[in-house]
Amino acid sequence: MVSPPAPASSSPSDAPPPQDIAASDDTKITLALHRTGISIETDYGSTKYFIDFQTTKTTEVQSPLETPLGSLRAVGIIGCVELGPGYLVLITQQEQSFEHKGNTIWNIKKALVVPLKLILARDIFGAPDLGPSRDSLSSESELSSLNKENQLGSSSCPSPLPTPLSTLTTQINRQKDMLFSKAGVYINDIKSNASLSLSNQRVNKLNYDELDDVSSNEEVPPDNSSFKLNRSITIKGAPKLGKQNKPLAFLERAKVRKYDSLYLDSHISSEMLLKFERQLERFYSTGDFYYSDQLDITREISFVNEQMTTAHDDTPNSFFFNEIITHNLPSQLRIPIIQGFVRALSVDLTQYEDIRQGQLLLISKRSTKRAGSRYLRRGIDDEGNVANFVLTSQFLIVDEYMPNRSLFTRFDILRGSIPIFFQQDPSKLKPVPYLTRPVEKCETPFKKHFEGLKESYGDVACINLVEKSKKEAVIGDSYQTLCEKNGVVFDWFDFHDVCKKMKFGNVVKLLDEKLEFGQRSMTVEQYLVECGWVDSLCEKTQSGVLRVNCVDCLDRTNLVQKFLSEFILEKYILQKYCLVVPPEFQHQYNNLWADNGDFISRQYSSTNALKGDYTRTAKRNYKGLFTDAYLTLSRYYSGYISDYFKQCFIDYLLGHQKESIFEEFESTLNVLDPNEISENLNKKNSTLQQIIEQMNFDNELILIGSWPGFTSPMAPNVLKVKNGLKTVSFFITSKKLFIVDFDDNRSEIRQTVVIDIADIKHLEYGTYILSTHNSISSNPKRNVGLKIFTDKGTRATAVSPSASPNPNPRRSLDSMHEFDDAGKYDYFTIKFPQDMDYTKVKYIIDLLSKTCHSSTLENRDIMTSTEASANVFGLLEHRFKKMVWG
Repeated sequence: MVSPPAPASSSPSDAPPPQDIAASDDTKITLALHRTGISIETDYGSTKYFIDFQTTKTTEVQSPLETPLGSLRAVGIIGCVELGPGYLVLITQQEQSFEHKGNTIWNIKKALVVPLKLILARDIFGAPDLGPSRDSLSSESELSSLNKENQLGSSSCPSPLPTPLSTLTTQINRQKDMLFSKAGVYINDIKSNASLSLSNQRVNKLNYDELDDVSSNEEVPPDNSSFKLNRSITIKGAPKLGKQNKPLAFLERAKVRKYDSLYLDSHISSEMLLKFERQLERFYSTGDFYYSDQLDITREISFVNEQMTTAHDDTPNSFFFNEIITHNLPSQLRIPIIQGFVRALSVDLTQYEDIRQGQLLLISKRSTKRAGSRYLRRGIDDEGNVANFVLTSQFLIVDEYMPNRSLFTRFDILRGSIPIFFQQDPSKLKPVPYLTRPVEKCETPFKKHFEGLKESYGDVACINLVEKSKKEAVIGDSYQTLCEKNGVVFDWFDFHDVCKKMKFGNVVKLLDEKLEFGQRSMTVEQYLVECGWVDSLCEKTQSGVLRVNCVDCLDRTNLVQKFLSEFILEKYILQKYCLVVPPEFQHQYNNLWADNGDFISRQYSSTNALKGDYTRTAKRNYKGLFTDAYLTLSRYYSGYISDYFKQCFIDYLLGHQKESIFEEFESTLNVLDPNEISENLNKKNSTLQQIIEQMNFDNELILIGSWPGFTSPMAPNVLKVKNGLKTVSFFITSKKLFIVDFDDNRSEIRQTVVIDIADIKHLEYGTYILSTHNSISSNPKRNVGLKIFTDKGTRATAVSPSASPNPNPRRSLDSMHEFDDAGKYDYFTIKFPQDMDYTKVKYIIDLLSKTCHSSTLENRDIMTSTEASANVFGLLEHRFKKMVWG
């Protein structure tokens, strides 16, 4: 257990009063800043907790604490993120979305992120600068070094900055946004910090005046007032890179200096951590998140003993959005949160001549499985999870419908991406869907998906709204094929064809569509009635659901779901209980569902839903068409430029990726779909198999190990080549080593280097850095190389495609160079894949060393970051990409 700070002699009355950062009187917790951590005290319990800065772990306080440096009040805790310094995410503003008999659902409107280091947190708490604490340093040696510097009259920690005014911070955050307007994409501060593209060592050595020089000399193009990207989008009105917003630059540089002073045990750059911190606060301040103190709304809501209730257990739950970042918090501080939409309408219902007070509640919950942005998360994954999976529940609650009895109904309906492997090209304004795997390879995850739905919701019938012709037919046909083959009830309702010429009222025809159930069939309306809905008076449950989809599961899907939910409400629930709604209810109901569509659409595609004018007014006109065109362009911008980092962020937050994803993003400015990773792995395994078949190994050779994804110059005594190292596969056998360059397009071997193990005299492994553009390319554990030394004059064999596949004939390699240092050995070099775990790297090295039993092994750097020469064109290309996508 981590010990809290030692008791202090000063009395608690000396502590400054807590800041009330919440915008209402809903605050429930008090947080106090100490030199070594943050204490948390709730208004509803006697236990006090302490988050230690050094470990970011939360423990119960067993002894009195020292006088705090500052304190603040907040509503609650969303979670604790263990990245970089660690971040505590607080709720500071909320609004009530629903209330019934003491059960309240809150909408989180604003969040505050508190970094878990004293030097970063003190401004938030309004604490004075007391110098660095023990826990703001990473080791005792650093603390000792700092103490020596202090004795000499200097400090390794930068001077603190005055606490910025909240209005200035808000203004700056607003100025930082990218806005898509009718005139183009306006970006108030498009410039990325030059240090993002430099090695961490170099950044730490530069002061910020020097960074200005780096920016002006290396990064600014001649004219950037309007430039065109090669992805067909023009950014207008961007200011000159040399004229960065001064207050913003001042605050950002100060924050970066504070991050740099922490000596964090992380290869993620300070700028990337600062970007993550801003994204974290912005993400939870979108108004997309909801929670309840009384109900666990991540689970099914039922009605027992005249009260709404939910189960409280530890069963897996795909709607618990902050589960990963709360797993280290005590249960008393955990608040299960959903992402989606919650809103209620109060309605006076007339029953004969009596007035009944009722509420219509709509709750949509997004799944955390395969969550993310529109073009980056499509279709299904290997575990049977689909993108944009949302459960929408419509409740009608009428208190005292009968003496001492309330009416409670709930109707559930699902949406989710088509459960096949498909993608769309985000660089196209109207991208055509295409399959990324054959239909037969979709069948196993397809079955998993529907088995999971049946277990959770009962019977499932699918309503497919995509077009039967043109660009969407390929995924619709595949979906239908799988449904028919696996006995899944399916109806293809071509929305655009049925409702063409803006006749969206034709959606009523869906009710008469036939659903085939083996030997019997029924209409969609009959299916809805047979499955029913939850009804507290009849003690009835819902036995099945409709699963509705279009391509995005946004616009068409929301309109159809609204129609079906309204149909059940009006024709069956209200009529059955003789309830009449007032005239204004229709307008309110339309807006409720339109808002639901906008929220779900913004969370997936970053814009409001299309066809929202019809959902709100039941009318379609040309103004709505122009609005939809504008939203389509906005979606294009979001999907093609701004969603990549957001996807990395979501993947990490939900536990789908480790922190290395930020290094990879900083290096490639891209994010891979897990399906792509799986496909790449399958492709690499296939490559290994093809190489083994083509190499036709002798029977005497025993294959010890084979690995794809290595890189090599494929020439002796060479560390770097002009056009980059070749991607190769590496084979260890009982008598020979093989380094193979394979052409995947032609499925043939281009070149092979074969080295007899008996000729190997020495092995060296160590840092092999070829570039310093970003943190991943300069991380020693992600850039490991291996030198294989043989006697001078020993010739390795080069086998080309035209040569015999038998590697026994020996052919000399071209461009042999003497080894400069010793002159005694020739060497070949291979570089391990950057994404390979360091433990596995060490295992392969150890395996090779044992196989080459007569050789020696030495840990020695092959090429360090200081030795790696800069590739100017590669650096400029990376910086331009970072300016746009980073």
